Amino acid sequence: MIRAWQSWLAAAPETLWSNLHLEGVPGTTPAIRIHATFLGDVKDLDAQVDTLLSVAGAPTDRSSTNVSYAAAMLLEAGCFGKTLAQCHLKGQTPEAQLDRETYAAKSLVLPAALGPGGIAALTSGMDTLQRSQGAGSGAVIVDALGGAVSRVAPDATAFPHRGAFAVAQFIASWDPAAPQATVDANFAWLRLAHSSVRGAAGGGAYANYADPELSDWPQAYYGANYARLQRVKAMYDPGEVFTFPQAIRAR
Repeated sequence: MIRAWQSWLAAAPETLWSNLHLEGVPGTTPAIRIHATFLGDVKDLDAQVDTLLSVAGAPTDRSSTNVSYAAAMLLEAGCFGKTLAQCHLKGQTPEAQLDRETYAAKSLVLPAALGPGGIAALTSGMDTLQRSQGAGSGAVIVDALGGAVSRVAPDATAFPHRGAFAVAQFIASWDPAAPQATVDANFAWLRLAHSSVRGAAGGGAYANYADPELSDWPQAYYGANYARLQRVKAMYDPGEVFTFPQAIRAR
């Protein structure tokens, strides 16, 4: 499925965007879900999905529908079926319905589609989670890049990974009341899954998924742009008023 999805994306029109979810809970069967959005009619999206399934095989479930752009964005935010006012943390608006989640995450910018070694590392990570004792749930979400993202020069903004294939998010979640052993098991899985795929595929990281354990964050987030961003920082915030542990340094 992963190999078929990657090949399908490479041949898809720019009006289609997709991501792939690998999800697991210890002791259960891992699941793969594919989401896709399409600027056009649902019948044209269905035709694109048919192309994928002709290679990947029939899914256990499939659905598609026409929605507005706003509704599609709420879906991607985990708020499908909710209003904008409801899609807030409880206490922020009178209608808010969201609770805080307890999780840790890492990211990996994939410079190219995963080869056999990268796919093996990714699936092995999910298999390890299935065998883990005491861990919570885990997921890897691979968000496609390309299209308009790739038409911007790597040095035109802070984001340097314009030619990359995708951004992968590695996420471990657990109940807020879980014991420390569960937290430790989740972090152990997260580190192993991330390092295994990074070792096989290389790649940087996405700054908006801040990773406090990332030692090479200037290069991973910003690449060759970091020196230029430091000059901008020195010009507009030489005293580093705006700062956090992985903030761009003025010097």
